[in-house]
Formats: sequence, C-alpha cells, structure tokens
Amino acid sequence: MASLEERVARLEAAERRRRLLGLARLAFYAILLAGLVVYLVGLYESSGEWRAELADTPRVGLRSPRVVGVEVPLRIYNPDGDVMAKLVYYRVYINGYYAGDGFMPYLHLPSGWSEHVVRLEVDLSRASCGLAQALASGGNATVRVEGYAMVDLKVFGRFTWKTVTLPFNLTATQVQLPQLDPATRGLLELYLYACNNSASILEVLQAAASLLSQGGLLPVSPIAPGGGGGGSPAAPINVTAAVEPQTPGGLPPYVLVVNVTNTGSEPVVVYEIHADSHTLEVNETIQPGTTRTYHIDGLLTPPEQVTVSTSSGTVVVVAVKVLG
Repeated sequence: MASLEERVARLEAAERRRRLLGLARLAFYAILLAGLVVYLVGLYESSGEWRAELADTPRVGLRSPRVVGVEVPLRIYNPDGDVMAKLVYYRVYINGYYAGDGFMPYLHLPSGWSEHVVRLEVDLSRASCGLAQALASGGNATVRVEGYAMVDLKVFGRFTWKTVTLPFNLTATQVQLPQLDPATRGLLELYLYACNNSASILEVLQAAASLLSQGGLLPVSPIAPGGGGGGSPAAPINVTAAVEPQTPGGLPPYVLVVNVTNTGSEPVVVYEIHADSHTLEVNETIQPGTTRTYHIDGLLTPPEQVTVSTSSGTVVVVAVKVLG
C-alpha cells in the first residue's frame, strides 16, 4: 500500500501536468487570436488598395428628342479574390451640373482589374437649367462621376466580417457633346426661356392664382424659387431648404434641413413636410417671429422640391440648395 508521501507526490505531479496543459492551451489560443488579428488587419488594409479609373472617354449621345444618354467606362482594381459588390452607387455631373444618378446591384468584381460601364439617361424635361444650358451650348464638356461601392470583407472567403464603403471620384475633360436635332434644340430653347424668365412667369402665375382665389375657385399656394422663402398674407411664413451629405466626401445618403419662420402676427401650425417620396409629420405650432428647423434623413438624391403644408397655406421650394 502506497505511503502518504507517495500519494501526495502523485497528486502534485497531476496538478503540475494540469497547469502545464492549461498554459499550453492558453498559448495556443493566444497565437490563434494573434494570427486572426493580423489576418483581419491585413484584409482591412487591402481594402485601401481598391481603386477605380476611367477606362475610356465618356460618351454622351442623343437617344431621343427628350433623352440624352451618358456612358462612362470604368476600370476597377480588386486586390483580393473574386468578390460581389453589394451595391455600386454613382452620380454624374456635366460641366458641374447634376445630371442624374444610378446604381448597379450585386456587381461581380474578379481579382485584379475589371471593366464596367456606368450608364445614365437624362430626361431633358426634368434637367436643371444649368444642365440644359450646358447641353444646348454643344462642343466639349467636363463629365464627372462620383460614388461608392459597398463590399463585404469575408474571413477566409466565407464569413462576412465587415462591410466597407469604397468611394471613387473621376473626371474627364474634353468630352464631345452630341449634335442636337431641331426637335431637341427647340425643346431646350423653350426650357431655357422659362429658366431665364422664371421670375416674370412666376409673377403671372401667382397673380392668376390670386384672382381665382378671390372668386373662391383656387387656394393660393405661394411658390418659393431659388431655395428662398414664400411669403404672402395667405401664408405668412418663410421657408428655406438645403441638403447635406451624411457621409464624408459629399456622398449619399443626405439629410434635408428645412427652416420654417413665422413672419406673421398670428401662430401658424405646420402640418407636414414633403420631399419627393418622403413625408415628415410635424403638427407643430410656430409662434410669430419664431423659426423651427426640421430634418428628413436617408435621402439618396437631393429632392427636386420641398412642400410645407401649414394652417395658413402651402409653400413649395422649387430649388433646394446642396451643401458640402
């Protein structure tokens, strides 16, 4: 029968083995974690090597008397293995004027360089005055495309670890604009006439609305051009609207900032604010001489107009300032 000293010795040896095994496991996990951290850091840093450049000169052509097509060939460099970009969003500018935006969902990006084409159709009936002037002038123009790609960083090519946003901003000069046919040129000239004489046209429309309202046939809805405020005895409020990017680099999404000032002598209730397909329920009373600021988040593009419904009338801002 083993003595007490031998039994104690065996217990102490077993305890030492257990501790050594625990230390070995801890060292293994530490090495594994350090390797994973190094791998993830390298994976994240490799995302900074992504880049995009122009593959060829952008092409601007006439698709119909009312539609101008824009095509921008791109080359995208992917430093990693084959990936699927969840979304590629882009905006196109011609001579600095916003022409439109678009997106390419689930774009396959093989390892190395790959070529893609950004396509956009511009409806001339919805173009800004500056863009219409640029297209009517003809000749050469500067085309800029900016946007971002959303790519999942996958651990060992299987598990999504992080989604990164990779921005791009490309500019091409001396881009030939299309020769316009008589129908398109006539449309643009009519549109530019309305742009250049918007103040006098607006006065006529408001005077007509005022006359009709006196007969009880039409309510007055002041219109505020140029991002300014609308004000009249029917709607004693002033409205300004501007959009700001919510991400660095001036990329979407945007936040719309609307300032409403009561310039009258009586309280005014603000019911709703509409910005394209977005609606903000307000139902707030603004006292005389007071300004309230409201925000609408998550806009993918700057709104074409902002409508503010109040107890004293409706104000429409038809030109929203873009900040940033």
